Amino acid sequence: MSLRGTITSLCLLLLASLTSAARSPKVSFHFIQYPGAAATYVFGVSRNNIAVGGYVDTGNVFHGFILAGGQFSTLDDPNGVGSTNLTGVNSSSTAVGYYQDSQGTFHGLMCSKGVFTDIGPPGAMQSYAYGINDRGEIVGQFMDTDGLLKGWILNSGTYQTIEVPGGSNTLVYGINAQGISTVQWNDSANNTQSSTYDGTTFTPISVPGAVSSYAHGIDSSGNVVFAWTDSAGNFHGAALVNGKYRTFDVSGCIDTFADAITDKRIVAGVCQQTSTTSEGFYTVY
Repeated sequence: MSLRGTITSLCLLLLASLTSAARSPKVSFHFIQYPGAAATYVFGVSRNNIAVGGYVDTGNVFHGFILAGGQFSTLDDPNGVGSTNLTGVNSSSTAVGYYQDSQGTFHGLMCSKGVFTDIGPPGAMQSYAYGINDRGEIVGQFMDTDGLLKGWILNSGTYQTIEVPGGSNTLVYGINAQGISTVQWNDSANNTQSSTYDGTTFTPISVPGAVSSYAHGIDSSGNVVFAWTDSAGNFHGAALVNGKYRTFDVSGCIDTFADAITDKRIVAGVCQQTSTTSEGFYTVY
């Protein structure tokens, strides 16, 4: 079912933090562009509508940003070399993501009150942080010393390694207020599948009919948003809300990626317009 239907009343909480930075050519989908950027990506939104992502400047340098109260702020890890990307944020404005250092190694990062800290399992060859909840639990992916990609969850200072049985290249992307996370992994055909994980059980949630499903954000009710690919390799958005799947495409985009969902059913993500240009988007689901 399409999300292109008219939405007559947008959530006031979202408008308070996003509207002044967004242009809205359509009623249902609203676009977010970092001022002067060649490309803008929105990857995470907090429960109180703080957004984070990345943008490419005119010199083709990638920066992280946070958008709060209608104001953009660039956040670049001082150890990064033009490669900071922010992918998750909580209601306290603590952001997580990753950067690439001068040796080409990726490191997970956390930024709280302007202070950057490296995060990731001890001994990891490379690490990436993707999501954070209001309890400070953080999720991500790392390359282990055996050269394999595995997921991780950081809870109260302890890292838990996550591997889906029978799968490879496990990645943990989002985590909600209850500690339920979204997980991706590759199957035997090397297609990406998805599940939720409650600390004990992996529950499959791949989009029906998709070649690959990438579960991203998850809200407090367990509703999930996705990017997914069809047989032609095109990316589309999807939402699993109240047990029902709905797929959608943002008009004018060659690829649609749904990355975040809030408890107010605000969905945000990326509209890829060309191979080099993109904008963030949001809608009310």
